[in-house]
Amino acid sequence: MDDVLLAWQRFTDPVRAIRMGDFGFLEHFETGGGGTAYTVSGVLNLRTGHWKTRAYTSFKTTITNAAGPYLLDVDYTLGDRLGFQMGNTIHVDQCTGYRRSYDESTPMTIELTIGNDAEEQDPVAKGMKVMQGAWNMIGAILGSSDIF
Repeated sequence: MDDVLLAWQRFTDPVRAIRMGDFGFLEHFETGGGGTAYTVSGVLNLRTGHWKTRAYTSFKTTITNAAGPYLLDVDYTLGDRLGFQMGNTIHVDQCTGYRRSYDESTPMTIELTIGNDAEEQDPVAKGMKVMQGAWNMIGAILGSSDIF
């Protein structure tokens, strides 16, 4: 059992905890980085775990084109804001994708994706990777990448 002292680091976002209430996601264990806490690597691991457990919503629905008063690619298309009702609440978000399907026995149906359905990479992690690549390039230009 080597390096057990200060091996774990805990973080609680008080704003997120208050907003989530009693039924919130209580625990997330993030692994990776250098394997030590209370370092820059440990803080970045906390940030990654915080990003992975964030709330984001997306909805997929199937509609029949022109069943209502609106036509795809005429009245709305990708990037347009669409409103939809769910549980007596009207939500508005961007249309981020659609798929048409049809055959000879059924009318054309359209599957809409409203909201962001892809979990994106943490912007801070992206920035750190860019900085790491730039630092490695500087090291290679100066003659040896193992100096730094």
